[in-house]
Formats: sequence, structure tokens, C-alpha cells
Amino acid sequence: SALPPAVAEYRKLIDSGLLTEVSAYLKQKLFALADRHDCVGDVRGIGHFWGLEIVKNRKTREPFDVKADKISGKALMTGKIAGNAMQKGLYIAPWYDTLVVAPPLIITKEQVDEALSILDKALEIGDAEADSTDISACQSSEYSK
Repeated sequence: SALPPAVAEYRKLIDSGLLTEVSAYLKQKLFALADRHDCVGDVRGIGHFWGLEIVKNRKTREPFDVKADKISGKALMTGKIAGNAMQKGLYIAPWYDTLVVAPPLIITKEQVDEALSILDKALEIGDAEADSTDISACQSSEYSK
């Protein structure tokens, strides 16, 4: 079956190799960032589209918040982290228990460094309430074509 036009164009861009270098750099930097923060339980994604799962405890995978918290209007941990990053000039989308990292396809390595420096500081909010464990962040799934 034919791919939707946007997906077909994205595939062409990926297949061209133009994004490979920055994508690999972003991936490496996100994995390293996650390992420095107890509140990051999992890093997953591909190319320029990634998610950081925010957890209270890496070992048990206990989340900071449950669905009822979202429905109640409580400020979720992902919202607190994203809000702090936004105050420093970085937009990152909070989605329930995950921070969505989806920079523009034209981002440079220098801009990745700048963005992740802001996110690094913002994640300290989650670390302050996360349990310290000896477990590394999970790299559960790197999706492939």
C-alpha cells in the first residue's frame, strides 16, 4: 500500500542520509542525558522523534503520576519539567508520563547541545523527587524502518 505523502517524503529524507549525522548525535546525547537523571526511566525513538519516560523509580517503573491525576487537573511532573524548560526558551511537549523530543529536521548539533543543556537543568526538578537507584535508564526500543 502507498504511504501517505508526508511519510513518503520523510522516508526520502531519511534515506538520503542528510539527517543521519544529527540524528545519531541527538540519540547519543539523549542516552547520555537520561543516564544522568534518576527521573528518566526510558528513552525511545528514531531519527528526530524521541520520548523520555519520566518515572519516580527506575527499578519499579513507578510513575510520578497516574491517569486520575491528569483527569483531576493536578500539575503532572512532565508538565513541571516542560514548563521549566519553556521558561528557559525550550519547547518540549509533555504527554502524560513522557516528554516528547521532536526538534525540527534542520536542527544543528550546536542547537541540539543548547536544547539539551536546558533540558538537563529542567530534569533536575524530577530528580529532586525521584528515588535514587543503581539502575541505568532503559533504551527499550529504537524503532526501525
